[in-house]
Amino acid sequence: MQGLKPKQFELLVKLVHSRNKQSRKIFDKHDNCFQKSIREIEIITKHSKSSVGRLFHIMREKDLVRDVIDISGTKRLMLNPAFRYYRNHQYFGKFYQLAMYHLGSDAKAKRWSQKCREYGVLFDYKLFCEIIDFETGEVSYSPVIRRLTPDEWKAWDSEIKKYSCFDRVKKRVKSAIIF
Repeated sequence: MQGLKPKQFELLVKLVHSRNKQSRKIFDKHDNCFQKSIREIEIITKHSKSSVGRLFHIMREKDLVRDVIDISGTKRLMLNPAFRYYRNHQYFGKFYQLAMYHLGSDAKAKRWSQKCREYGVLFDYKLFCEIIDFETGEVSYSPVIRRLTPDEWKAWDSEIKKYSCFDRVKKRVKSAIIF
């Protein structure tokens, strides 16, 4: 995966580290997703339409952004976590974001995470799927990268059970959609 030209990288960094808040927020570092469309980003940042549009076009070509479905069911552009990762305080958060990026939705990434913890292995998030043997009816899952150590298993489980302000916000968003 090749990087961006210096001017394009500079523009990307400006968008990611934009200080806009609330309804003008451009990038969410916790989800690694852009919160606005390309047109809205152009209006908020006052950058030229061609430079922002070209940046996103090149990032799509280089597989640096993809469309994903977030927790609220909204289609968002997600920046590849392997290219630029922010949440260093959670070890398995990086794996979860990579799974969300490659699988295309938050729900699929949660299912991947659940199956990894259930079986005590780290499944390949790029190819995660159920494989059904029609003769025996046995269900297996995609290739295994490696087994989790007992300490990793315990740490991942405790990391999932932590409750933060971001979880409360996501819970409110999810409950607003259900009702």
